[in-house]
Amino acid sequence: MKKRLLLIPLASLLLSSCFFFPFGCGFVDDTETDCYVKELQIVNLAEDDYYIAGDKLDVHYFNEYEDVPYVRLWEFLYAFRGYFDYGNFSYETNYYDDIFTLYYRKSHPIVFNSTDNTIKAASYYEFLWCSAAASSTNYNEHLERTNDFYDRDATFEIDLDDYGFEVIDGYQMVWLPLFVLNTLFCAMGGLNLFYNGSKIFVTVGEVRNLPQYYNCVDNKKAETKSMREAAVNSLCFTFDVLYGLKEEKGYTHFIDYLDEATLNKLYSSKPLDNYSAYKDIVYKQLDELHTRIDLPSYYCDPDLAKVTRNDFGDFYGEFYDRRAIQKELRDAVLTSPEEVRFEDDMAIITLDSFSVGTIAQIYDKDHNVKDDAWKYDSYHYMHYCMNQIENHGGINKIVLDLSLNGGGSLAAMEKVAGFLTDEKIPLSTYDTLDNEFVTDSYVVDIDGDDDYEDEDAYDEYDWYLLTGINTFSAANLMSSTFKDMNLGKIIGKKSGGGTCSVLSLVLADGTGITISSTYTMRHIGEKENGEKDFLSIEHGIEPDVDFAYEDFYDSAALLSAINSIAE
Repeated sequence: MKKRLLLIPLASLLLSSCFFFPFGCGFVDDTETDCYVKELQIVNLAEDDYYIAGDKLDVHYFNEYEDVPYVRLWEFLYAFRGYFDYGNFSYETNYYDDIFTLYYRKSHPIVFNSTDNTIKAASYYEFLWCSAAASSTNYNEHLERTNDFYDRDATFEIDLDDYGFEVIDGYQMVWLPLFVLNTLFCAMGGLNLFYNGSKIFVTVGEVRNLPQYYNCVDNKKAETKSMREAAVNSLCFTFDVLYGLKEEKGYTHFIDYLDEATLNKLYSSKPLDNYSAYKDIVYKQLDELHTRIDLPSYYCDPDLAKVTRNDFGDFYGEFYDRRAIQKELRDAVLTSPEEVRFEDDMAIITLDSFSVGTIAQIYDKDHNVKDDAWKYDSYHYMHYCMNQIENHGGINKIVLDLSLNGGGSLAAMEKVAGFLTDEKIPLSTYDTLDNEFVTDSYVVDIDGDDDYEDEDAYDEYDWYLLTGINTFSAANLMSSTFKDMNLGKIIGKKSGGGTCSVLSLVLADGTGITISSTYTMRHIGEKENGEKDFLSIEHGIEPDVDFAYEDFYDSAALLSAINSIAE
């Protein structure tokens, strides 16, 4: 039954207003609705990246949903102003059809319909326009992009009836579950709100450790039926709407993907039992590395809710077993960390991740690059390595060792690729949610002179990649780009795959997870009719030359394999 809430008379003074104001939360309940309100403290743990103006937020609990928090939309946007550009919001209310439309800068409409219980927008990305960029890091420094191809054929619509949630309307306002608000308005921008019944912790990126989160009255207690239903519904919402590998995993509705035993554990009121179900789903059933559990729910004992090797499925197990073997092999050969090592006319650059340093890590107060910037940022790391190679002299071949590179920042990967070529580098993506195909090209300013047309790459060298199963995600994309552009030869084993960017979010019970998002990296192919085809790179890139894992860090053996290519 649809709920309608009525404001106390103060609100009636603002009938004609189309801009948001921070009202108090007083209201009277109608005969269909019983509700109570709790004021929660906002704890900003992301202050290095985002200023959050509010320190309190009212959450609403409707009897039908017991302890599942709902929040009034404009109070939500107002509390997190700083992250949201609150002053540029406006709204329109259609009282006859129970439709509330949110605008940002008088465009980008998001429509909330409490009769149909739906949320509609032109694209999921409409929820991003109103959010701020992280202030501590300049990801696009030294990058210039152009758009070469764009095709899109979809709109974004969610029917909350499918997931047991409601758009609850009131006079010139709507209430929505905190889970839905966080997922749509925050998570896509990298921000997340961890609610524990007492406080709301604001975090950025993946969060693996948050001890204060478990200091709450519900910790180690049994969960209510309404909370378990909301948690399962939020899980299905996440994997129905925002998961990029639905087709790969062979389902349309995630609830049908789950077997009866798993569902029984998911609905269990015992926190460790339902946490065990999450582990089975993520690590054994889905079994792909971009999807993982970041934090157990606030009901769990964090000392007992752990992921171990026994929780892994086949691919997770193979990946981490091989990683342990290769690290041991490398440590035996390289007794001290070496960014660059040499063998005759070959240099080997070890690059284990793609990272972009913060502004403070890269620059001093006078905006000069710090001497140790290379320790935090892949662009400066490559400069550091190339300086060593040029000072060494006599080098013709460079191997970029990505064998233990598990990925990282897409922007950092793009900058590294720019060291290999002055050509425009294509990046093709497909958003499975919006059916959006895009091909961009980018160039990298290697010498930092703001000239993107000069020839400053190190393409006078013969470049090679060393890859294996632990070459994953952004490193897998680097392998695909390297092969597509014929920048050199790939040596080793098939890369570990990973075609999706990641999305971190929080389920209704406070479980923090990261998933393969709908934003997927693609290899450009061609259909029989000559049209472009965007092919998945989820299952990895084959090497040009097979090379044994046990010889990966034997420089002489690697040089011999490379020399054999030209023979």
